[in-house]
Amino acid sequence: AGLSADSGLLIFSQVNDLPFLKKINQTYDYVASINSIVKQPEISLGFYLISKNKYVETEPHEGYHLLRKWSDRIINKDQLNNRQIDEEIDNNNNDDDDDDDSLNNIDPVFCITSNVDGYLRRSGFNQVGEIHGRFDTWHCG
Repeated sequence: AGLSADSGLLIFSQVNDLPFLKKINQTYDYVASINSIVKQPEISLGFYLISKNKYVETEPHEGYHLLRKWSDRIINKDQLNNRQIDEEIDNNNNDDDDDDDSLNNIDPVFCITSNVDGYLRRSGFNQVGEIHGRFDTWHCG
């Protein structure tokens, strides 16, 4: 757990140990909840802004870029295979029908993360399922 930890971010289990949360006897789950936003907006929004600043100030570590390089290899291999298949189809099919290239623009790599830091997108991934939402869009997954 904790792909972003090497970038200096806390992993989920460490967040509850933050001194200011302990001081106010709160947990991350509660401070980030809708109840907390309604009942104590200064604490919830303050926590959100501190977290947001940390996500923006830090950079994805080299592991993210390595994952992107690996996925680029998959994409390049997939595109090469598609070109070979297209050439074979073209050689065996002499109609003048328009080819459907819509599938050629689909990235064959899809990431799923519970992280809200946006590092996968910042590292160049386009198709990311962020199951806990994103810090920069004010929504929850």
